[in-house]
Amino acid sequence: MKYMSWGRTVVFLVMLLAGLQIIHMVLLSRLEEQNNYLERVQLTRTMLESSRLTEKLSSEMKKKIQKSSILDTAGAYNIINFWLKSATKQEQPRLKDVLTIVTHCSVDHLFKLIDLSKRWQGPVSVALFATENDTEFAEAMIIKLHYCVPSIRQNVSFHLVYPLGQTPRTLNSASVLTKHHNFCDIGTFVQTQTKQIRVNYEDTGIQYPNNLLRNVALKNAKSDFVLMTDIDMLPKSNLLTDFKHFVQTHRRSIANTSTFDRTVFVVPAFEAREDITPPDSKQRLLDLWSMHDVQPFYIQPCVKCQRYTNYDRWKSLVPSSSLTVGYEVEWKDPWEPFYITQPSIPLYDERFKQFGFNRISQACELHVAGYRFAVLNNAFLVHQGFKTVEGFHKTKTQEQEDNRKLYRKFKQELKTKYPDSPRRCY
Repeated sequence: MKYMSWGRTVVFLVMLLAGLQIIHMVLLSRLEEQNNYLERVQLTRTMLESSRLTEKLSSEMKKKIQKSSILDTAGAYNIINFWLKSATKQEQPRLKDVLTIVTHCSVDHLFKLIDLSKRWQGPVSVALFATENDTEFAEAMIIKLHYCVPSIRQNVSFHLVYPLGQTPRTLNSASVLTKHHNFCDIGTFVQTQTKQIRVNYEDTGIQYPNNLLRNVALKNAKSDFVLMTDIDMLPKSNLLTDFKHFVQTHRRSIANTSTFDRTVFVVPAFEAREDITPPDSKQRLLDLWSMHDVQPFYIQPCVKCQRYTNYDRWKSLVPSSSLTVGYEVEWKDPWEPFYITQPSIPLYDERFKQFGFNRISQACELHVAGYRFAVLNNAFLVHQGFKTVEGFHKTKTQEQEDNRKLYRKFKQELKTKYPDSPRRCY
């Protein structure tokens, strides 16, 4: 009898355990259904929120195209300042002792703002060049970047430049951007769309107005200082805060502030192999340099264009926690450094388009106008990928020759513009 009672007990316990397991599975299933329901509700809310925001942004951008464009000085391009403002720009009209990155691009390079903005974590003023066939993609891309990348939403302001006589195409409805749950999959969006748009120096008969774009971005940089650079260059980490501290310290230590105001602070430029993470500190850069994974910028296509930066001297400056002037360099042709300066500098000559002599023309004028070139000890920029002669577009040689002639004329004009200056561009 005891064995029968024990057997019944075991059977009962097994059945009880099986029942509990069934109940547990049912509860898990219901919990999973509830979680799935909550996820669907959250996804729906997110899509509705993103749809409302994108429609709002798209509506504002359309209105600016319709009502807010102005002409450049030559009457060849339409300009829309602040086609889309950063969140910070809407709150602060002027940023004291702050450094804004000033840059430009065509629509196929907009995605490069992701890495740039994440590393910089500060204001960026970017002038975008687009033809009427590119503006629809540009609008969609900017809305995606603004919505999906917090560092872009907070800090990046976009300005649009397009050829006179063209009518920019815009999105019929921005809601189409948010109908899929992968709205922020920017990489896939870029891959599927960029085949339909032009690149910077493509031979389409439409010239890329480098210096006009630089001036547009520069004029809209509402800060005390600007870093003039290209969109595919990444700055050293913490350069934003390092330079602010440098400015505040430097101003207190110099009685003659006009000397400070007529100085451009050179940021040495480098290029890194495609397959490595760009260095974020000077020590890391020096380590990669010793392994030949980093090299001075443009060393193969035009070694003399950056030679006067004096990379060996910069390398000898021991990395430190503070930013300061390492040494000064007298400008010589054909040096075209990247630099930090104040927005009040002479503007770029907008006659220069396409490839060649566009950046150097301003450096030349700064020299003639009496500016000093001071190289910063710990600051640097890095281009992802080594520049090679073979990597240029097919019309580069002709464009460079055309701009060489213009540059010669430009240098002669500077003698009239600065008659009392003893300096010349050679």
